[in-house]
Amino acid sequence: MLRAATGKLDDGPSAEFASDKAVTVVLASEGYPTRPAPVRELGGVGSAESIEGVEVCFGGTTGRVASVVGIGESFQAARTLAYEGISRLELEGSHHRSDIALRVIE
Repeated sequence: MLRAATGKLDDGPSAEFASDKAVTVVLASEGYPTRPAPVRELGGVGSAESIEGVEVCFGGTTGRVASVVGIGESFQAARTLAYEGISRLELEGSHHRSDIALRVIE
């Protein structure tokens, strides 16, 4: 990003990309998006992150509280990991979509 912003795209190493796939599922607080619930404690992060190929990213204390990223060799594997990770999170009244990346694997 810095190289692009400073007009120096030709300086430095080229970008490297992995062949792995990633799927992200957002955990939203109760009432999101119209009236997010008050700040509540998010639990289970350590359990979710203990799964190989799962990362938890934090968004805020209300609204979109966290995103769980599953990384795998296929979209199916990545999706499975993301949903396993999100199933381990604990946030009173929270919700998430259940159809993320579903059309890609069908």
